[in-house]
Amino acid sequence: MPRRFPNVPALSAFVLILTFAVCPGVSAQGLAPGGFDPAQIEEMTASSRQVPLTKEKIDRLIASFPDMRKTGADFPGTELPDEPSEGGQTSDLDAMPADKRAALEAVAKKHGFKDLQEWTDVANSVVMSYVYAAQEKKPGSVEEAVRMNVASAEQDPNLTPEQREQTVALYRKIGETLQRLEPSKENYALVVEMKDKLAPVMDPN
Repeated sequence: MPRRFPNVPALSAFVLILTFAVCPGVSAQGLAPGGFDPAQIEEMTASSRQVPLTKEKIDRLIASFPDMRKTGADFPGTELPDEPSEGGQTSDLDAMPADKRAALEAVAKKHGFKDLQEWTDVANSVVMSYVYAAQEKKPGSVEEAVRMNVASAEQDPNLTPEQREQTVALYRKIGETLQRLEPSKENYALVVEMKDKLAPVMDPN
């Protein structure tokens, strides 16, 4: 039996440095988040990005983290806002103060990344896979959850035909959106392979 991943309570120190957010956990059915509507889920996952990972990229990300954490600490009070500005943001990096972004980008380049966006994309891809594995999920979990929930709704005698149609459509819509947070099989396998090296970065406490 493979060793379990360390607990990832909130990725607090890591998320403080990163410029993206991880979607909260979903319900026991593996799909329908309690209290969220499709519009909220759409907004929460819209900026999620995933890029192909390599061992070399992950090693450089791990090596960069102490410098990123130290540099980020030099800019107190500059955390990203909870909500995007009225004009909307194409990237959370757009909301970062210019001096902080320049300092973090210098660290990213020092460790071989083209810019802070590339560093962020690699970090986001690692977190997507790591959190999935920590929750004992695998790529394909969303599709399976959609299948189970749709089957349950189609067999629910308490639903009218109209309610059944609406419920099935809702599950499928949520599933399509949550798949943005599902890691690729290749990224997932690589992160699982390197989980022991990643653990001190992902859960530094």
